[in-house]
Amino acid sequence: MRNKILIVSAFIGSVFFTSCDSTDVAVPAATTDYSWVQEFDSIGTALRQGWVAINNSKPAGVETWGQAYPYYESKKGLNNGNGISAQSYLYSGKDFILATYNCGYDVANISAWLVSPKTMIKNGDKITFYTAAEPGAGRANRLQVRLNPTNSSSNVGSDSSSVGDFRTLLLDINPELKKTGAAIYPETWTKYTVTISGLSAPSERRFAFRYYVTDGGPGGKNSSGIGIDKVSFESAQ
Repeated sequence: MRNKILIVSAFIGSVFFTSCDSTDVAVPAATTDYSWVQEFDSIGTALRQGWVAINNSKPAGVETWGQAYPYYESKKGLNNGNGISAQSYLYSGKDFILATYNCGYDVANISAWLVSPKTMIKNGDKITFYTAAEPGAGRANRLQVRLNPTNSSSNVGSDSSSVGDFRTLLLDINPELKKTGAAIYPETWTKYTVTISGLSAPSERRFAFRYYVTDGGPGGKNSSGIGIDKVSFESAQ
């Protein structure tokens, strides 16, 4: 029986075979892992890595998604000390990203987007994150997680009601804007996971977090502030 030499070369997920025997042996291509984690300890770093913050609130306020720690440092002694814990979900002093009612001006429809970097996304991939709202504020908060299923643009439209290319709704936290009861926005750090489905094929896409509150802003009845921490994208293998 002759010995057979099989040389395997892998290049970006493809496998090529060269053999001294006329019968080649099929070897499955290795799956590329596109997983990543974003802690938001530095918003500047996150933006350089491809995150995009867009404020479509009408009328727009003086803030958009920002770093939590400087925000709480500036608010010391105000609001009776209320606010999301100025620590991450780990309670270890690490930071997180924050959006508040100041995304809007006076009475506003708040639509503040935090769009992910371009990522190769396919069915079975998972998005996991932690979020919390300001406790005891008595003002409703809401967060949507949306997917751009067709391309890698960051187009979210231009007004507070538009979603642009982010037509697929993956998760909606407190869509009825409840202020009391079990269905309110979580006021302690809470973990959420969504699984991607319904896509035709793997492709480079983006997902987005949308702080979306009607009758919000400083003069409205809703919106206080929410934090997001440790966003994980898990590429299905």
